Amino acid sequence: MDTLKKYQDAVVDLMEHYAATPFSNSPTVEKQVIADRERNRFQVIGFGWENEDKLVHSTFLHFEIKNGKVWVQQNWTEIPVATELMNRGVAKTDIVLGFVPEYARQDTEYAVA
Repeated sequence: MDTLKKYQDAVVDLMEHYAATPFSNSPTVEKQVIADRERNRFQVIGFGWENEDKLVHSTFLHFEIKNGKVWVQQNWTEIPVATELMNRGVAKTDIVLGFVPEYARQDTEYAVA
């Protein structure tokens, strides 16, 4: 299996695992997995109504695969996604925490770009 497909599968598996658990406090808000393997963009969004009067449309997880690396662009979950990606076969040196400012990425355990 080539690295790109392996990384795509790892990201999608992580997102599907997260999306499979409904919100306990907002059971009418659905978690939706959006996976664009052609453009290497991946998201989990929440969509639905909370308390019948508040529309929820939020991005909880956002990943991109660029230049052979998995970029974690957003993580509004309690999941340690970098660790979960490594558990699924993504090399630590191929994970970029895109939500960390570029100047501070050298202080993380992961790739800078």
